[in-house]
Amino acid sequence: MRKAWPRRRATPALHIVTLDGQPWNLSAERGHAVLLNFWASWCEPCRSEMPMLEKFAREQRETGLHVLAVNYREGEPAVRRFLKSNALALDVLRDADGAAAKAFGVNIFPSTVAIDAHGRTHVVAVGELDVGDLAELVRQMA
Repeated sequence: MRKAWPRRRATPALHIVTLDGQPWNLSAERGHAVLLNFWASWCEPCRSEMPMLEKFAREQRETGLHVLAVNYREGEPAVRRFLKSNALALDVLRDADGAAAKAFGVNIFPSTVAIDAHGRTHVVAVGELDVGDLAELVRQMA
């Protein structure tokens, strides 16, 4: 299911941390389209989607698209264990208190938020996506 972002609604200012505890700010991504994939290790569709998401991120890196996995309310050790046990090397942000998910209206996991290079949110895609779905989100932002 895709939920269009209301045209008059601003993209939330997003200030969270990377898996390594470094501050991350959505406004610093201006000039790059961004896909924020909200997930949790306890979510089976999230786990199923992760390898494809990582592959898509690698393939799109040269286009300037940034694909970020935003973990929902799990501790850093749990996230690291999940990534290591699944041999994943995605760029991960931590939504430790759930405020980022709430700001984007995310309450079903996984959900992917598509934000264009100008910082405008276009859509929130709810549920597990495949490569074609992700490519379509990117096309819609162009």
